Amino acid sequence: RNELYFQSNDEVFKISSPDSIVSLELEGKKFVYQTSDPRDMGKKRFLEVAVDGVATLYINYYPDILPSNYNKALGTGNVNNILSIKQSYLIRLGDSLILLDKKGKQFAIAFADKKAEIEAFIKQENISCKERLDVERVVKYYNSLK
Repeated sequence: RNELYFQSNDEVFKISSPDSIVSLELEGKKFVYQTSDPRDMGKKRFLEVAVDGVATLYINYYPDILPSNYNKALGTGNVNNILSIKQSYLIRLGDSLILLDKKGKQFAIAFADKKAEIEAFIKQENISCKERLDVERVVKYYNSLK
């Protein structure tokens, strides 16, 4: 669905007609409505702009629903489904949109022109591509090399 829900002062708001929105700012975070899947360039959603520059880092938030696993006979497990919010990272360089994997192998593809410097930085700084702040550091470092 092409909707954005957010909460402010215990009130929930919904934006359901995003095609006319270029960007919006909520609680100090900037969001843009654009392509969110390099395999399907027509698929759009709201993405958070985490780092802006020559290379732009986007955060794609999506729900992950774990179904109830309640066992009535044993009286164990969760009665309700559990909702968690997951995130994936995308990098835009020019016209290219690259979905990062959790191992960071896509950094070498995204930043091919500075591959040696990026790989050395990741190793030297002990970067985890599962951590948002580490991913942001790599993109900021790349932007500083330009």
